[in-house]
Amino acid sequence: MQVKLVRFAFYQYAEGTVMSLTDTKAKNARPAEKAVKLTDGFGLYLLVYPNGSKYWQLGYRFTGKQKVFSIGVYPAVSLADARQNAKHDALYQLASTGYILAINEQR
Repeated sequence: MQVKLVRFAFYQYAEGTVMSLTDTKAKNARPAEKAVKLTDGFGLYLLVYPNGSKYWQLGYRFTGKQKVFSIGVYPAVSLADARQNAKHDALYQLASTGYILAINEQR
């Protein structure tokens, strides 16, 4: 069986170029006229909507296309939980797309 390998990549930044998000920054984030992204690095960010709601999301590219994976609502999901869930959900997303299966079958 021949399986096509697909490309899956998280945004990566050189170490030290992105200031990590803190719980204080997330808590004090105020809504603006448009939705605002507060980045934590490696694709994880807090999206603050004009109505004041805050959502954790993970941005990634799959087969060259921009994708977003929602993790949860802040403050129900803390920064530490969002970071942990981002790692876990990323692996789940890889598995559900067949990427891990494709790698295993290539070996």
